[in-house]
Formats: sequence, structure tokens, C-alpha cells
Amino acid sequence: MEHDITSSAARSWKTLAVRAALAAFAAIAVTFSPDHSPSFGLGVVGVFALASGISGVLTARNSSTNRGSIALTRSGGVVGSAVGLLAVAALVLGLGLGALVVVIAAIGALTAVTEFLLARNPEPGTPTSNDHRILGSVAALLVVGVLLAHDNSVVVVGVFGAWAAVTAVFTLITAFTLKWEGDRRPDPMVNP
Repeated sequence: MEHDITSSAARSWKTLAVRAALAAFAAIAVTFSPDHSPSFGLGVVGVFALASGISGVLTARNSSTNRGSIALTRSGGVVGSAVGLLAVAALVLGLGLGALVVVIAAIGALTAVTEFLLARNPEPGTPTSNDHRILGSVAALLVVGVLLAHDNSVVVVGVFGAWAAVTAVFTLITAFTLKWEGDRRPDPMVNP
């Protein structure tokens, strides 16, 4: 059983590192762009959600050894990809701030629910339960922030960028924690 935990941590840290990189790209795009218009926001959010969703679908099997967690991650990836496509469609159709608020709120709600559900069934031997709760809470704050600032695109896009930055940093910390934890565990197959 110990071998399964070690190999799971070794696989899941890479999945989390990819997730962190995608969030970091979104945060950097928002941070260093003077344009916080609805169209810019829809573009960044759409690409982020689509890429994150596809990544979730493709790497779900590496994220856990628990079948329920794998299915939940894969389902979240499918829905996230759909939200990303909706954001891109809204951009192409020239929809404005209202569409941006709905898309970001959907991403935040989907992320919060997924993270809270994953926290209920953590991977054995890893610190991920608390990490899922924290990421779920930060995503819930994203929803609240976007809904409170629904009439100001600069704030809405900025809140998304801030959420992406916090998510990127925290997810990368979790990824390296799992990596280092996996590196420290002896492999029982090598040293019985």
C-alpha cells in the first residue's frame, strides 16, 4: 500500500504543477495587461478554462488512485472545458461584462464545489485534504468578489487575476510538497 501512495504522490505533483502553470499564465496575462475590458477578460478566462479543463480530463488518472476522485476530476475538466468554450463563444459574439461575470462565477463555483468534494475523500498519506479546502474557499471568494463588482470590468478582471495568482502559488506549493514527500518515502519494493 505504501508503494501506491508514493507512486500516487509522484504522479499527482506533476498534475498540480501543470495546473499551477496554467493559473500563473492567466495571472500574468491579467497583471501585465493595461486592458481589463470584458473582451480581454473573456479571452483570458476562456483560454484558461479551456486549457485547465482539457488538462483535468487528460491528467485525472494521474491525480489520484481513488476512482471517485478521478471521476470527479475528469467531470470537472469536461465542465470546465465547456465553460471555456462558452467564454470564447461570448467573446466571438461580442457579449460584454454580464457574460464575463457569469463565466467567472461559473468557474469559481465549479472549482469550489470540486475542491470541497475532493477534500471529503483525500488521497491517503498526503496533505491534500486541507489544500482542497483552502483552494475551494479561495474559489468561493472569487465568486463573491466577482458578483460584488459585477458592474466594473477592471475590478472583475482584476479579481480573476488575483484568484489565478493565489491559486497558482498555492497549487505549486502543494505540488512540491507532494514531490518532496514522495522523494523522502522509502520504496518498499527496493528496501523490503
